[in-house]
Amino acid sequence: MDVILSRAGLSAAQQRNVCFGAVKDEVKQTEAKLADALASLKKLREVVRVARDVHNAQPSLVGLSTSARTAVAQMTQVSKTISPLLEEIRSSLNTFATPRSFDYSTEEEDEEDDELARWRDRTEQRSAFQRLRSLYDRFAALRHARETSRFRSKKDNVRCTRRS
Repeated sequence: MDVILSRAGLSAAQQRNVCFGAVKDEVKQTEAKLADALASLKKLREVVRVARDVHNAQPSLVGLSTSARTAVAQMTQVSKTISPLLEEIRSSLNTFATPRSFDYSTEEEDEEDDELARWRDRTEQRSAFQRLRSLYDRFAALRHARETSRFRSKKDNVRCTRRS
């Protein structure tokens, strides 16, 4: 976050790169922490299962100390906040990635927008051409299969009439 806040004096493209880099780094750090947390929870689950099996306890946490039950309840409460938080982050990233129109823009941003529009047009044209080519190939394959089956059926009819 300090990286984003210290971006004064940078061009729009440089600011964008700094922001994207900061988000990417933070996502990596969060993923690592989340992986550690999940591993820890899985280990806790295994310890509870083994303890229950060893002591032939009920599946509930009746025999668990009050502090352990409280800690598990707190973890459960925290887990309920994770999903909405992730949804909010996902939504923010989607709006962050979507180009917005402002009342002002620099010449460099205008050039970048034009370049992006040209790239999108080329991509859409390539995609449309690929879809058209795929449809043509399927049509040709179907036509070939139909002609082949007609040829076979004509051959079979000719064979049948010759035998008769």
